[in-house]
Amino acid sequence: MSGMRKISMLVIALVVMVSSIAMRPYLPSTGICSDVHVVKRAESLRSIAAKYDMRLKDLMSLNNIPVEYFTFPGQRLCVVSLQSTRKPVILIRNTVRDASVTVLTAGYMKGATVEFYIGAQGSKIGQAIKVAEMKSEKPAVLTATLDIPVQLRGAQKLVVFARAPKASKLVLQQWFYNMTSPASGYSELATAQVTGWVYDASVSVKVFNAPPAITYQVILMDANRRQYQPFVVGTLKTGVGGTVEATFNLPKGLMGQRSIFIALQDSASGSFAYALYTNKKP
Repeated sequence: MSGMRKISMLVIALVVMVSSIAMRPYLPSTGICSDVHVVKRAESLRSIAAKYDMRLKDLMSLNNIPVEYFTFPGQRLCVVSLQSTRKPVILIRNTVRDASVTVLTAGYMKGATVEFYIGAQGSKIGQAIKVAEMKSEKPAVLTATLDIPVQLRGAQKLVVFARAPKASKLVLQQWFYNMTSPASGYSELATAQVTGWVYDASVSVKVFNAPPAITYQVILMDANRRQYQPFVVGTLKTGVGGTVEATFNLPKGLMGQRSIFIALQDSASGSFAYALYTNKKP
């Protein structure tokens, strides 16, 4: 499938339903992601929500998706909230590149001693490095900030393990991007915000929680046209990840249009981010 056709499939629902979307950027979600679902062909947000016993609107809100049919194969979606989890989980809350990762574990009994390990992506707990051992002082919840071992610094992806040998045989694990997360906290979802624009000339976009070492394709389009035309205006390389920003020129085909939709996507990683802005005169 060609790149342009993928773009068309990704945005086809927007032209029908965009009038119901508020003209504002999609800011980082405050929901909690305890698992990731990779979208397969023929799957819909509705079927994915049913699979995880979630409400459709909660799945859309958690992933900052404005339109029900706005999805594509390979897209990585956060699923399951902490409140609906019935077994122990480990969640990533904040990261500082090559320095630390803050995690939250839930589901262990009060007083349980929890061991934490960090390893390279794809490793098992026996290959990882033990970095801390803590006792859960409150029922169900333990938050810990763990130092990233020197020998693992520079890696793009790492995995953190947690286990409470005396309380459970279950080994928890969660991978994370080795990057510095924004003040709002770490998320496996990238989110986009329009930080400024020049009427009929350019738009500046900031991406939060961008995975390291990927290249987004950046697409602009008129959000109000029924027969849309996506304009690929450039790419955005994320470097070490975290927060990245860039400015893109507005194509002639969008000059004079009021509502502009921005899509950033990387098909290789499944990462995506969306934003809307109003192209108005000063």
